Amino acid sequence: MTAALGPNFLALISQGGPHVKFTERPSAPLPSASALSLSVILLQDLPISDIPPFVFKDSGQPIPLVVESCIRFINLYGLQQQGIFRVPGSQSEVNDIKNAFERGEDPLVENQNEHDINSVAGVLKLYFRGLENPLFPKERFLDLICSIKIESVVERVHHIQQIIVTLSRTVIIVMRYLFAFLNHLSQYSDENMMDPYNL
Repeated sequence: MTAALGPNFLALISQGGPHVKFTERPSAPLPSASALSLSVILLQDLPISDIPPFVFKDSGQPIPLVVESCIRFINLYGLQQQGIFRVPGSQSEVNDIKNAFERGEDPLVENQNEHDINSVAGVLKLYFRGLENPLFPKERFLDLICSIKIESVVERVHHIQQIIVTLSRTVIIVMRYLFAFLNHLSQYSDENMMDPYNL
């Protein structure tokens, strides 16, 4: 879906995430001034810093444990993994990791690279795929996809902003956390072959 919305979509939506701070890759090109301006336009009505932290009932955390842990693990060990999120992991390992999270454990907490990185990525994908209410609500999905028909970048950004402001603030927090990570991951596309279009 991010491919349809354009290569700057990840950067646009991930600006200002409240919980994620990734170190910029020194060799990565900086976003253009116009992209940064568009980021401000897109998010100016979404004052995340004013949002009281949302606590998930199951984990007691602002971000679901499975999301935070998988992203941390991939950030530590998988940024340069070729085909990350495309190459499938071991189904048995995916199930083992998933079952551990469902028991309230964090199987990735030891920060040891003993898990297959593609299996960890598979767990993260499985989590979002299995949500009863998708991150992008079904009733707004077509509106979001229709934004690709808008030729003016400024108008397209405004259209996307109008859609995002209708989402719950809790969803926006998770969305920004996820897209900040994906935007960071795309900076390693020379090694992992996953540019924003692929992601």
